[in-house]
Amino acid sequence: MPKRIDIPRGKQPCRPLSKGPRHLKGEARKKWNELLDVLAPEVCTIRQFDVITQYCEAWATYRQAVEALEHEPMVVLNAKTGAQQPSAWAKIRIETTKTLFSLGLKLGLIPNGRDIPATDTTPPASKFGELIR
Repeated sequence: MPKRIDIPRGKQPCRPLSKGPRHLKGEARKKWNELLDVLAPEVCTIRQFDVITQYCEAWATYRQAVEALEHEPMVVLNAKTGAQQPSAWAKIRIETTKTLFSLGLKLGLIPNGRDIPATDTTPPASKFGELIR
């Protein structure tokens, strides 16, 4: 007879993150420390450990691509066809930007539009407003 396991259905508390992964070095380690200061406490838990780690690794790769593009051209010539194409570093920068954006949304680092306060609360003027007096 199979063993029965009761899984709680409600929200369960999760312990907060205390240490970062040992493999993060340099720029990724700096970003990890910055994120722990910025992230909301309910996000900065062991459940989000992998997402935060991926964000930091993508950030380090993005920074590396940006620094490489300071010294290398953004567009290169294809040796076979002679056509212009983006360099490998430009492609890496574009892909890591997409990754950072999607992970940033998951972590709450990027507002999704609902979090941005309205700047002007006055209703727009009617085009017929001047006709009625």
